[in-house]
Amino acid sequence: MQGQWNKWIYLGVVMFAGAICGSILLQALPAVQQEELNRGMVHYVGWLQQAAFLDRADLFWNTFFKHMKWAVAFILLGISIIGVPIVVILNFLKGFLLGSSIFMLTQAFGTEGIWLSLLTIAPHNIVVIPALIVLSSSAISFAAFLFNNRIRKHQGVLSSQLLSFSTIATAMLLLLAAASLIEVFVTPKLLEWYSSNTELL
Repeated sequence: MQGQWNKWIYLGVVMFAGAICGSILLQALPAVQQEELNRGMVHYVGWLQQAAFLDRADLFWNTFFKHMKWAVAFILLGISIIGVPIVVILNFLKGFLLGSSIFMLTQAFGTEGIWLSLLTIAPHNIVVIPALIVLSSSAISFAAFLFNNRIRKHQGVLSSQLLSFSTIATAMLLLLAAASLIEVFVTPKLLEWYSSNTELL
């Protein structure tokens, strides 16, 4: 268990470093490109405000598919022997995208962007980030087992390791489905409540 905690902390630090790099890189962009990104973020927030009037089932499946792509990537890398470095890189990229989104919200909406980050990015990511970190850690462990078992010829029961990895992957997919429900049903309500109390757009 101690080894798993070490992996979780390490991957969390990698994701946090990606978030910092994402915000720094966007700050270095020319003003014209930053303005284009800001317009895109304003459009996204406007779309979220209209989400209550859209087909929630389609929104859920589109959102779940977006999260599931990350999970499938980690699963496939876990069953490959050389997937460990790419798992770490993908965690950095996830953090990079998250940091970029938060930076764009603060750039587009000023101090209100902080509140918008808490309302539109934080709720589902409270579930998504731990789920992806746990799945990443499990993928690294399984890939390391395959390496030791196939390359270094260490003894180990493949079926039990595969069952453990499959169980964790299934559980994390269920958590990502829950996060998608939050993003589709809860986030628009939070944004609607915030908009009713402020002049957002």
